Amino acid sequence: MWARENAKRAKRQGFDHIRYPYKQKKHFSTKWAAQGFTLHENGKIHLSLGLHQGKRQKPIVVSIARMPVGRVKEIELIYDRGLQLAITYDDGVAAEPASGNQRAAVDPGEVHAIAAVTEDGHAVIITGRKLRSIKRLRNKKMKELYRHMARCKKGSRQWKKYRRALLFVLAKSERQIRDALHKTTRAFGDWCLERQVKEVAVGDVEGVQRNRSGRKRRMNGRRVRSRRHN
Repeated sequence: MWARENAKRAKRQGFDHIRYPYKQKKHFSTKWAAQGFTLHENGKIHLSLGLHQGKRQKPIVVSIARMPVGRVKEIELIYDRGLQLAITYDDGVAAEPASGNQRAAVDPGEVHAIAAVTEDGHAVIITGRKLRSIKRLRNKKMKELYRHMARCKKGSRQWKKYRRALLFVLAKSERQIRDALHKTTRAFGDWCLERQVKEVAVGDVEGVQRNRSGRKRRMNGRRVRSRRHN
């Protein structure tokens, strides 16, 4: 749904080369709302399967090691090299309003993940080299695996072996990127609390990769990097 809306919005902005989603999706993540599951104190979760031909189906019983503390709102069954449960819950802790009186301007980037300055002149630069190294290694491994897969027959045992290795590399790099982003934003948040920052202004990075001047530029040898902001 979001892909259709984004494609429609891009076409309205003049990007005619954008295509609407056309491939049929084979697998979908299953979600259970608040009335679709039952939590038990022994760590078991009953996931309802509803009615089929007028008969109540037996629920799926899942056991977890630690039940989240709070009101569970939604449970989603996802797949990441194995079935996993993604639980959304409210811990009941209300966010405290910031008590400072300073404002900070933030410029997100690639070499320097965060460059910020406050009204009273204090500045901080948080490097993003860790993220760059993770992405470089991921892209290098993906290139090697794709090259090996291209030499194999699709669906063969060796092709599936390389495919599993590719999914492992993608899943591992995704976890590493999330961890690096969390540590970066945590460091910036601690700095804001230390400097009594109440309001943060972040620049809009959308469109910086496009040529807005209308002039033709040489694209040979240009490196296109993947950027991600938390």
